[in-house]
Amino acid sequence: MVPVSTRSGDAQKHWIERVQKRLAVTSSMLKDMKAVQMLGLTDVLFTIISKLRQIEVETSVRFRKLMIWQVALSNLPMDLAPFATFAIYAVIALVRQDGSILSAQAFTSLALISLMTSPLLTFCQAMPSLLQAFSCFDRIETYCVLDCRPQPASSYHLQQSDSSSSDGLELQCRSSLSGDILVSFQNATISRTRETDPVLQSVSLVIRKGITMVIGPVGSGKSTLIESILGETTLRSGSVSPSLARFAYCPQVPWIQNNTIRQNIVGASEIDENWYAFVLSTCGLEEDLGVIPGGDSHMTGSSGVALSGGQKQRIILARAIYSRLEVTILDNVFSGVDSNNVALITSRLFGKEGHFRKSGRSAILVTNSYDMLSLADNIIVIEGGRIADVGSYEAILQRNSELTAMLRNTSDHDSTSAFDSTAPYTIKTPEIASQVITEVAQIEDIDQSRQTGTWGVYLYYLRSTGYIPLAFFGIFAVSEAFTANFSSMVLGSSSAIRSDSADTSFDSDMGAMLIVLCAIGNYVAGPVPVLAVVLYFIQSYYLRTSRQVRLLDIEAKAPLYTHFLETIEGILTIRAFHWQPQLQLQCQRLLNQSQKPIYMLFCIQQWLKLVLDLVVGGIAVILVVFVTSFKDKFTSASIGVALNLLLTFNQSLTQAIKMWTMMEISIGAVSRIERFVQDTPSEQRVVNSLPPPLEAWPSCGAIQFERVTASYTYVLPCSYLQDNRSLEINNHYSPATSPVLKNLTLAIQPGEKIAVCGPSGSGKTSLIMALLQMLDVSYGRITIDGVDLSVNRRNDIRSRLNVIPQDPFFIPGSIRLNLDPHGCVSDELIQSALKKVGLWNRINSNGNLENELSASDWSVGQRQLLALARALLIKSPILILDEAVSSVDWETESIMQDIIEKEFSQQTVIAVVQRFRYINRFGRVALLKHGELIEYESSEALLNRNSEFRKLYLALQKPS
Repeated sequence: MVPVSTRSGDAQKHWIERVQKRLAVTSSMLKDMKAVQMLGLTDVLFTIISKLRQIEVETSVRFRKLMIWQVALSNLPMDLAPFATFAIYAVIALVRQDGSILSAQAFTSLALISLMTSPLLTFCQAMPSLLQAFSCFDRIETYCVLDCRPQPASSYHLQQSDSSSSDGLELQCRSSLSGDILVSFQNATISRTRETDPVLQSVSLVIRKGITMVIGPVGSGKSTLIESILGETTLRSGSVSPSLARFAYCPQVPWIQNNTIRQNIVGASEIDENWYAFVLSTCGLEEDLGVIPGGDSHMTGSSGVALSGGQKQRIILARAIYSRLEVTILDNVFSGVDSNNVALITSRLFGKEGHFRKSGRSAILVTNSYDMLSLADNIIVIEGGRIADVGSYEAILQRNSELTAMLRNTSDHDSTSAFDSTAPYTIKTPEIASQVITEVAQIEDIDQSRQTGTWGVYLYYLRSTGYIPLAFFGIFAVSEAFTANFSSMVLGSSSAIRSDSADTSFDSDMGAMLIVLCAIGNYVAGPVPVLAVVLYFIQSYYLRTSRQVRLLDIEAKAPLYTHFLETIEGILTIRAFHWQPQLQLQCQRLLNQSQKPIYMLFCIQQWLKLVLDLVVGGIAVILVVFVTSFKDKFTSASIGVALNLLLTFNQSLTQAIKMWTMMEISIGAVSRIERFVQDTPSEQRVVNSLPPPLEAWPSCGAIQFERVTASYTYVLPCSYLQDNRSLEINNHYSPATSPVLKNLTLAIQPGEKIAVCGPSGSGKTSLIMALLQMLDVSYGRITIDGVDLSVNRRNDIRSRLNVIPQDPFFIPGSIRLNLDPHGCVSDELIQSALKKVGLWNRINSNGNLENELSASDWSVGQRQLLALARALLIKSPILILDEAVSSVDWETESIMQDIIEKEFSQQTVIAVVQRFRYINRFGRVALLKHGELIEYESSEALLNRNSEFRKLYLALQKPS
């Protein structure tokens, strides 16, 4: 057993590694499912995950073979011990010429063998699990001995360790800074990790109290500078000296927990209603909470999927302000926020009468919007990983002619802010939240199958297994059962017991066992039906409880896993706020909750074992009573056989019911899968025929929205009226919330360039999702080149359109796979696309297109450039941009706009935009508000009159 168990630990390790890789890809896909669907990559990812699953199964074959050997070897003592014992006795008897064995010796030997082999079986089966656990401990130990992140609580500098090589560098604490200095860099060379190249070179910089803004091109090292202040990077040389231990940090990619909006803002801080109201007003969230169902009690969903990009950024900003920490670090938090809210927030936070200046708190802001620079006390310019310039706004303008020219190119229209910064602070809590909760509670039915189970799940499992594997399983199961009991069947029908004396021989004529049982059966047959009923009720009562406890066990672990994944995603934010103790306590609380059902399940299993032992004890008492009452009816041999069978009957009975209940409990996982398949809406169209779209469709790019009304709460259309004159789709589901698009009519001509604008949460991304058939249209229709989208498969539609989503998505794999997921583009075209966006030199210097693409090694702006390069390789007459330039600086935005204007000059372009520097390059502007189309004209016409778009356009011209 030891050699097999040792090899099984290594085999299990390789298998788990394959499982881990597949789960990582699956988790990445589920986390960004919105982007996956927008890009039409569901089929590609299905193929990738299926291949990973196949590799995982192939890797597990060695482990499963070793498991078969373990089971076979562990069962050998129980099956071979009686045979070996009596075979050895027969040999000894033959040598001694003594061919008989007394019944007392025989049955005592059988009883002892049974008592000894059962614990041996348990020990043999536990040994592999024990060694496999040691293998898991090795992985845990490998993780635990990794170098811990240096504490950013104190200032630190780099020293050479005496006992280490040149790579063994330590971060040593020094005294905190004094005065008005927040952080000091002294000739610091910084990289993200020890394995990567330095991002910042020879940085010497002092950041003082006040408002500091950091600007620079994409990939210059702005975010690395921020993370260095937090102590999240690797210091190669020099020193970094922060003066504070805690920072209110807003990352570039918002970290949103799957909780309510209120809890995401409050975080681990104590609730203060007045301060909370002030924060909501300062961050422009009041109007959003008045529209969002449930207000601040609305669940944000995984990674904030239920919120718009601008709302997520304002929520994490509100979290930073609510913490009341001395220093707030903001990493490009306004990239997805509309101009009106940017104007409101800058006025109330950074203005002369803003929160930061009034409270005396400091802020470090990384920004790509140069309109806000006039509000800064100090500006840091980073270029190519080095500090290019530092100074006040006026000093920077004097020394930087390019920046001055860009600022002069912006519109110099006089503006009047559409918001009053002195508006009273109120919280709107709509009544729709309680209505939604009440409706959901009324329609939710209690799942009775949790208690009673259902045979349907077995049929579902057997159908999924396949008939041929099921047939083989049945044949092997029957064969095993027959061979395991063959000896008893043959012996029982061979002969009768010879009862001439008390020393009746126990030779090869062992068929007396069946005669004894039949003889006893004449007397004990009466209690057998009662025993069957008792066992049935025990099993039913046990299953009724254990099945529900098992489901509770699965459900109790879900919050723990969610918390664990969210903690990993937001680890930088957690460390910056110093929320580790609170999150650790929450993790321990969830861990304790997740363990309660399994402990209860163990208690129930012990109860079952006790009850079954009592039942068998009762049978033994009945047997002894009959034997002692009818002494003349039985011999010592028959009594020995009966008692010996009774001894094994206890184990067999316990094992049978235990296996049955384990199957019932385990089938709960299959039941959850079945319920998920049945209850989760599918994207497949519920219509009779779905003809594939023409190969050349779409050919022109004409798009028509006709009185479209759509809501997130519509699940699936149940029937579609085939009459093309009708615009209605009938649904069994009624919307619980207001539609996100309301009676929207929009016509886009082939080759036309359309800019979609509006405040955060106005329905801009919802318009894109409706076009991509990610929202179910409850009324109206959408056509492309005259083809109604509702009669085509969703994935077919998305695969024919070119989309750059708001949050760039990359498949775990090579650079080539991400740029050409369908494998239909040559290397020359890929290189050409990368050269156009300015990323080829970096990729070429680090290897080639076959290198793994790690999104964490690229800045958010560089990821958007990669997404643009991918779009250049897709041939489609329609290009959809969902805030594709939101996270890049002005210079990179200019390059991207030039590429789009040149490479997509003949295509229809629909772009969701928050920046208006290049608004004149679009033929018309569609302004949305609360899901309604307010204005739809050219930008010149809208700017020349007092329009809603003009107010939005002028909101940032004069930040105060």
